[in-house]
Amino acid sequence: MLASRCFAYLTAATHRRYALLPFHRQTALFRLTRRPGRAARCWLARRLRPARPTAAGLPRRWSVLDGRPVLAVVDDTISPLNAHRRNLHLVTDALTRAGVDHFVIPAASGLSSRVGVPAGERTAALRALGGVGGLRAAVAERRHRRLPTRPRWRLRRTPVIRIFQAVTSVDGQLTYGGQAACEIEFWTVDGDRLHAPRSNDVTAVVPARSAPVRLTEAEACSFAPEDRIARHVTRTPFTRRPATWPDFPVDLVCCWTDPTDPRWRSRRQRAMARTAGPVPRARRADRHRRRSGAGGAGGAGPTGRADDEWVGWDGTEELRHLLRSVHLHAPWIRRIFLITADQVPGWLDVDDPRLTVVDHRDLLGGHTVLPTFNPYAVESAVHEIDGLAERFLYLPGNVFLGRPVDRTTFFEPNGIPKVLLDPGDTSAVAAARRVFADQFDRLVDPGTPLGVPLPVRRSTLAEICTSIPDVVARIRGHQIRQPDDVSLIRSLHQHWSYLRGTAIPGSLRRHHVDPAAPDAALRLHRLLDQRDADAFGLDTELTDAVDSIARRLRVEFLSRYFPTPSPYEVDAETAAARAPFTATELAQRLLRPPVGRFPAGPQLQLAAAPQQARHRDTGYPAQPDPLSAADPVPATEVLVGHRCG
Repeated sequence: MLASRCFAYLTAATHRRYALLPFHRQTALFRLTRRPGRAARCWLARRLRPARPTAAGLPRRWSVLDGRPVLAVVDDTISPLNAHRRNLHLVTDALTRAGVDHFVIPAASGLSSRVGVPAGERTAALRALGGVGGLRAAVAERRHRRLPTRPRWRLRRTPVIRIFQAVTSVDGQLTYGGQAACEIEFWTVDGDRLHAPRSNDVTAVVPARSAPVRLTEAEACSFAPEDRIARHVTRTPFTRRPATWPDFPVDLVCCWTDPTDPRWRSRRQRAMARTAGPVPRARRADRHRRRSGAGGAGGAGPTGRADDEWVGWDGTEELRHLLRSVHLHAPWIRRIFLITADQVPGWLDVDDPRLTVVDHRDLLGGHTVLPTFNPYAVESAVHEIDGLAERFLYLPGNVFLGRPVDRTTFFEPNGIPKVLLDPGDTSAVAAARRVFADQFDRLVDPGTPLGVPLPVRRSTLAEICTSIPDVVARIRGHQIRQPDDVSLIRSLHQHWSYLRGTAIPGSLRRHHVDPAAPDAALRLHRLLDQRDADAFGLDTELTDAVDSIARRLRVEFLSRYFPTPSPYEVDAETAAARAPFTATELAQRLLRPPVGRFPAGPQLQLAAAPQQARHRDTGYPAQPDPLSAADPVPATEVLVGHRCG
């Protein structure tokens, strides 16, 4: 790759100057050095042919699709699922208006949809689609071209044609085309039966004429979320879901904390002052700084120790883009459980029925000393969340979904997780090795997979806690994570379920990038240009010295990789009204019922309504409120607002 060769010979000072450029200039320079021919064609297309709206008045702009400049429709709510819906509806609506007989065929994987048409109606179908305008067609593996009004000879003979409309985001960074195409199959007529031109998961023969039946969106595409609205016309044999399709709900669990909250920082510093034990290892950012000769005092924070070694995410932007990645690339997730330390980001819509905020006090009320700053202690009680599905994904704080994935990426169709058996060599691995030696009499080096979502079964996690109660009690007894603490989800669950025979080894295309590394800008631009990773992780252990450049690079990269707001975000007006408050103060108003020192009002009562994450039947004693009367909260009302998307 030309870009890699060019950057390989640059000095550290030149890398630094490159990182100081605006992000869009970095992107243009990267693309120019990586593929100069493509960059030149795109530049000429923009200059010689202005982007005019479609016949329906939809705005368009030039974008790059499969290495070629194309005119794409601008969609401010762009997502893979919306692109799939758009192409399927454009095709079925055009065929319905033309009176062409057709039926939807369930697609087991991917974003593509499939529509069957009798071969005798090929010409009428192609003419109906050619009259839509803005559609592109591809035959087999050939390049896509604009769909003509009058079908050409190649389109009149091929058994399968891929039809799609290119769509792009407002800034042109995200474009969908052939990967979300609607594939039209021309079924041959044999008397009163139709024969498929290729195999599918259900049947190769259907009646030529039958009573119309309908499929829901989830029955037609495994990538779509579950719903009960029958939208698509099909044949009766396709109404039964095949055994190779996953038929179980999957939830998402992620932990979040805002390390910029002064209240959270002061509590953690007090907890660290009371905790005796070895100092956590220095941050990776400090190691990069020492390698580059910048010097410094390592990872010491305000207390002289690496007290920021585990702070989750830097502020709230990473959480915002994590939820955007789930909304874009895994819409089949049933519910999201966000575990927080009595904090809520100002942009989060806590009223969304698919989102549940779980506080540490409700999750660990009778298990550990609160407040806790040990992520492994929190992970040890995840299986006790009310309403959590048997199968769920655990998404660490610095991990994002990089491209569309479905349930079979993480689970077999029968529900068996696909685990990653990565080795490790830290002190926590030594403690985990002893656990496996005692329980299974096997030598295991369980590492912590980086940059990857982890498939978990709730029953397996409960079995681990029951089998090693002493280890779990020791982990929960540490307010601050200790070097010999073991992660039940990231270290034990993967190998435990594999040795029990309830999981199989899996694989995932993943990347892990440290924004403080010298080649971070090059790797991030390559990831943005290719979008070929199922998941990727960004190192969040940054010091103030490493710094503003790495932080800006990370935030700008995420905003371009995930430009579409998720339904879990409030509107800009509500977010601006919440901006003066810290995450702890917002949690007081949005998650708790009004008490004496809070003003009563209709908006405040509306904000305090959702409490579905509370444990009502555990019997654990109530914990004291960490926000005592000596630490008052200003009595200012905050509007709840409306969701975006």
